[in-house]
Amino acid sequence: AVPDGFLVVGSSRDELQAVSPEDARVWYLEFATDKESSLEFWAKAVRTHLVENVGYRLLDESPVAGPQPGHQMLFEVDSEEGPMRYLLTVSREPDRAWARNGTVQVVEFAAPAQLFGEYVDAVGIASPFTIAVSNDHSGQTSILVSER
Repeated sequence: AVPDGFLVVGSSRDELQAVSPEDARVWYLEFATDKESSLEFWAKAVRTHLVENVGYRLLDESPVAGPQPGHQMLFEVDSEEGPMRYLLTVSREPDRAWARNGTVQVVEFAAPAQLFGEYVDAVGIASPFTIAVSNDHSGQTSILVSER
């Protein structure tokens, strides 16, 4: 599903991209991988790439519990328009005995820091994959529901 306030700008069988009028962006992506790669592997690979190679700052991270466990990370990066927030949730679909490959599912949400709270709940509600978000951005507690 597409979050309230977003327009689909790209869609395929394994991916959906949508954007808000203020340029907040959401991507839902699913891809096949070998069964041996773990959720921990994918979370570490993404974290390492974004922090060490792209220059993002990791603000928070947490496992996401539920029927389809995941791992969620909140990053921030400076841009010409100001700070950008980037929320990424990676999960693995449960392996099926008959399937050759496993499936990794990713939800990515990026928005200017001042707009992040306006859209984060809608992104979580619309997500076809596991995502846990909260609109409490007071700085007093983690915005990741799984950290509470």
